[in-house]
Amino acid sequence: MFHSSSEIFTPNVFSLQNKEYEKCKECMDLDQMLTEAGQTYEKNQAEINKMKVAIERLSTSNLRVKFLKFRLDANSSLSNQVHAVDHFLRSGKLRRQIFRPCRRRGN
Repeated sequence: MFHSSSEIFTPNVFSLQNKEYEKCKECMDLDQMLTEAGQTYEKNQAEINKMKVAIERLSTSNLRVKFLKFRLDANSSLSNQVHAVDHFLRSGKLRRQIFRPCRRRGN
């Protein structure tokens, strides 16, 4: 038994280069996922760039700052950079420790 075109395609009609066509639901879902992934990548890259600017202003004597700078190195993968930024932003304690001078002596 064959499917009718109404079963295969959603009723959504898109215009692309002055041509109208119907787009299947899986293609629309994939399009949406790719669009969101692209937006997420750009957002993450923007957050990383903001973080790099903020970190450059910090003292490099703090080991936590050195580690964060290492994690945000250009050679680091985007997922590692995103993880480092996410961890930094979510951890209020870590943020306070980084922006507060280290109390220990002798390091």
